[in-house]
Amino acid sequence: TASLTSNGPVATLTFERPDSLNAFSNQLYRDIAAALRLVEQTDGIVALVLTGRGKFFSSGADLSPEEKDPTRSSYCSEQEPVGHFMHAVLHFKKMLVAAVNGPAVGVACTLLPHCDLVYAAEGVYLWTPFARIAVVPEFCSSVTFPRMLGKTNSNQMLLLGKRMAVEEALQCGLVSRIFAKENFLQQVYDTLKPILEARFCEITIPLFKRIIQRSDVDMWAICQAELKELDQRLQRREPFEAVIHMMEAKTKSKL
Repeated sequence: TASLTSNGPVATLTFERPDSLNAFSNQLYRDIAAALRLVEQTDGIVALVLTGRGKFFSSGADLSPEEKDPTRSSYCSEQEPVGHFMHAVLHFKKMLVAAVNGPAVGVACTLLPHCDLVYAAEGVYLWTPFARIAVVPEFCSSVTFPRMLGKTNSNQMLLLGKRMAVEEALQCGLVSRIFAKENFLQQVYDTLKPILEARFCEITIPLFKRIIQRSDVDMWAICQAELKELDQRLQRREPFEAVIHMMEAKTKSKL
């Protein structure tokens, strides 16, 4: 569900589920966490670029029944693939770059504040419809969004499910730079080239990350608290009923 390639100091992890708009399945969560661990342990690789195959960066969490079993009586997301994925991202010591080739929805959007650089293609939008599907603000977005976007913009995205255009995301600081769709990835690589060719960059980048994050809040503790709230909603079956309601409403609107 994901492919990992490398070229000199840069590794690229591509989400390979274009038929599902690169929805994050349990296996994709596992693949990303494994790739993060492998890159971190590999000498010579300084940066990992995340991108998607096809039209979407990712449509967010895979909501299919086989991924979220509605018959379960209890949940512990922290100990499941999604929790392992979030832990791996939050503790990744090398440079993490998002190359957002298409729309980023849900967890694919809340992933972005944890990336050191976020490059997006023209026409991209960011969307967190968490209230609509009765889940919770996750992946520390209860903290990262208000801090980066301000209270009003954050509430519009998290509470109202507003889609944020890439130009607005650039103004808010959620996106570092916008590139044309043509040769998008190559433009990302070209932008990274100067720092990745600098002498001692393999030492400099982890050092800078550690210094910058030194005074930060404990993101993993925040993530754990959000996941516990999510587990409670899953146990009450609220997300499953919300998704069914949303699908029924879509069907009626087409009649």
